[in-house]
Amino acid sequence: MDENIVHFSDMTPLPIQLEELSELERKIMIERQEADTSSYLIDSRPIVFQIQGVKNNSEHHRNTQPIHKDIDVFIYAFGEVKDGAFVDYGWIEDVRSKRIVWKMDIDRSKYAGGDARNRKTEAHITLPEGHYRLHYKSNESHANENWTGDPPERPFYYGITVFNLSAIEKLNQEVAIAKSKNQN
Repeated sequence: MDENIVHFSDMTPLPIQLEELSELERKIMIERQEADTSSYLIDSRPIVFQIQGVKNNSEHHRNTQPIHKDIDVFIYAFGEVKDGAFVDYGWIEDVRSKRIVWKMDIDRSKYAGGDARNRKTEAHITLPEGHYRLHYKSNESHANENWTGDPPERPFYYGITVFNLSAIEKLNQEVAIAKSKNQN
């Protein structure tokens, strides 16, 4: 088997793909967000923050509003590796303490399909109550709109996406209830 070919079964299953939501799922998600009174809509927001579609020679930052409770997240990040180190990479910083609470780690990454330089990092962590900044930095080669080799499994997600597992679970429960009501 050619290791540079990503087979669909090798792709990371994502907790949610917003671009593939049904009309019912979108409707319920919007209703949940409109009714959400939590800080930063953290009870209904499926993605806490995201930097995607990263291009060459760029630096990106995204802040959260203060999060007033611990949240379980799934981090899905892509980067480029050169000479055994990330040259396209990201991290999450606690805004108040300036401490890095998570970063892409070459030893915890795996092949992401396409070119051999493509790596992905997946992590389940708990972000404690706080205020966070997501960072991503890329070098001069091999990124969206200028791949110098084959892109990774999901080029759209090149960068970092931080999924809110609790909000996604609640959305899935409400969708299942709505579907069962529609079948009766």
